[in-house]
Amino acid sequence: DKLDEQAEAEEELLRRLVALNAERAAEEARGHVRWLRPDFQAPTQETGGVQGTLAGTDEEDGEVTSPASTKVAKITWPKAMRDQIAAVRGALSHGGNSPEALAGQFKRRPEAAVRAVLEALEELGMVRKEETVYRLTA
Repeated sequence: DKLDEQAEAEEELLRRLVALNAERAAEEARGHVRWLRPDFQAPTQETGGVQGTLAGTDEEDGEVTSPASTKVAKITWPKAMRDQIAAVRGALSHGGNSPEALAGQFKRRPEAAVRAVLEALEELGMVRKEETVYRLTA
């Protein structure tokens, strides 16, 4: 029921949106985030206007840096298993990391609990282990 011009315009809009989404995903994989509301989305980070770098990554090459080299407020390890899984997956979405580095992002460094979650996620095929680093599967 659409005019040809409208259908073509919608297709072009979708093509551009998909390309922009891929570009932003690549930037985020390298650690560069374009915050829309930095005061709300990243209150503990120096965002430099509307853009910022994810904690634990090097903006230029996306390499994961040591937790000691970045000052980030540590979060409390969740009590519920579902929340623990979400926390580990969220931490891994910024790039691969070792269990020790992941545990270092939380208060009291829950290494045993982080390892248990990683092993469960690996068993389910949601993460893969590459030597000492875990990464989300595609």
